[in-house]
Amino acid sequence: MKKRSNRGAARVNAIWLIVLLVLFFASLFFAVTANDEQGRAEKNTEIALADTARAQAELETLQVKARAITEIIGYFDETDLSAITESQALKDGLEALKDAIGTDAEAANTFEDAWPLAISQVAARNITIGTVTQESKDRSTQLAAVRQSAAETASEKDAELSTARQEYSDLESNTREQINNLEKQVARLTQERNAQDQAAIDARNELADLRVTMALNENANTSRLAKVTKITRPLREPSATDGEITGVSNKLNLAWINRGTMDRAVRGMVFKVVDANAANPRLKGEVEILEVFENTSKVAIRMVSDQYDAIAIGDKIANPLYDPEGRRNAVLAGRFDGKYSRQEVALMLKEVGIDVQKEVDQSTMFLIMGNPLYTDPETGESLEEAREVSSLPAYSKAKSIGVQLISLAEIRHFFRR
Repeated sequence: MKKRSNRGAARVNAIWLIVLLVLFFASLFFAVTANDEQGRAEKNTEIALADTARAQAELETLQVKARAITEIIGYFDETDLSAITESQALKDGLEALKDAIGTDAEAANTFEDAWPLAISQVAARNITIGTVTQESKDRSTQLAAVRQSAAETASEKDAELSTARQEYSDLESNTREQINNLEKQVARLTQERNAQDQAAIDARNELADLRVTMALNENANTSRLAKVTKITRPLREPSATDGEITGVSNKLNLAWINRGTMDRAVRGMVFKVVDANAANPRLKGEVEILEVFENTSKVAIRMVSDQYDAIAIGDKIANPLYDPEGRRNAVLAGRFDGKYSRQEVALMLKEVGIDVQKEVDQSTMFLIMGNPLYTDPETGESLEEAREVSSLPAYSKAKSIGVQLISLAEIRHFFRR
């Protein structure tokens, strides 16, 4: 600690010494100059000595109090019993305290003003420290609980891991044994498969030879059958007519035909109109059925070949798939999708008395040719190139026995939906 100056105390002592000397010399003066007043001077001397003793006692009391205050404030010399705090040191201490308090202590000019602010800040900080300390204790408690839980979980996982390792070891051992058995089975099955593959190759070769023989026989039989069929089977000529025009309204562009529901006529069916009275029948136009009645139908005139040769009563009508009498059979070959799907075409043909068969035979009247195929009809696999209907076996057989060929375009034309 910095040593404090004792000059103030020395000044007080010097003053009292001077007072004592003055009194002493005054007493001597009075004794020399006034013997008659000696008694009075002695009395005054006693009074002065008493006052001096009292002043000395008061001085010592004040020194004790100053010492006590100085000990509380600090900044004094502990080795000197009369040392007191220096004013400059107090000012420096006050400024340091204000700096510590901050902006709240700018107006504080004394320790008395600064202490309450410092105390309030210390109290607030003690509260904050207490809160943080409590939170720290709570976090420590939570951390201890988490660590305990983690330790328990780790112990459980270690036990499970040990069990799993044992199970894996057992499974690995069993798997090796199963793999060995399977490898033996695979080796045996491979030998059997090789033998079966060879047998299959032999069977395919034999089947190929048999197919060639059957194809030769089928072609021969088909040719013979075609010759017989042309002679014995009554075919309906594609150019045959199916009815006639019974009424015409050129202004309304309408006409009527003598075919109705009793004759299997259906709405949307299209007929060619020909002049049957001419030496060489010529196409005069086309009509489409709009409404169907029992024995007649109202048709719209869709096309006229010659505006100066209008459709008239008595002209004949024809549709290559229409027959007012008897049932007929047809086979669908190729791809049918979109609006004219295979099911839709089959239903449309059934309305006009045509049943759909799976394969071409002697009862087949029509072969309906769809679009080219993009997948193999037997395996369903995609083809590298589209397969035309004319390359299908059904087409060849249909041509050989004289089946009438109808394209999907004709279906769209003569049966509008």
